[in-house]
Amino acid sequence: MTNDTVIVPASIPEYNTAKRVPTYLFTIETKGNKKDIHFIAVKYDQAVHAANVVGFFTEAEEAEIVARYDEIIRATDKASFVEMQFPWARILHIRSLLYRHK
Repeated sequence: MTNDTVIVPASIPEYNTAKRVPTYLFTIETKGNKKDIHFIAVKYDQAVHAANVVGFFTEAEEAEIVARYDEIIRATDKASFVEMQFPWARILHIRSLLYRHK
């Protein structure tokens, strides 16, 4: 005798267990007529005279970074990630890439 009964749980929601890492876009001032530098940070600590960050430099435009930052992070080689300290005087602005106004 065979048993053809299958028991399936009734509508258990699937939760996204992936941890959302706070991600920030730093715009760093350059000297001269050069274009400002963009740095995507996946770790950010504040110190008295500088921002301690872990992430990578990118040449993408700010609008593109904001729209596709998660894809950019996944596509970036892990060897490109560096730990940096930026003095507060050279940081033009810091933008949270996770924040979305509703």
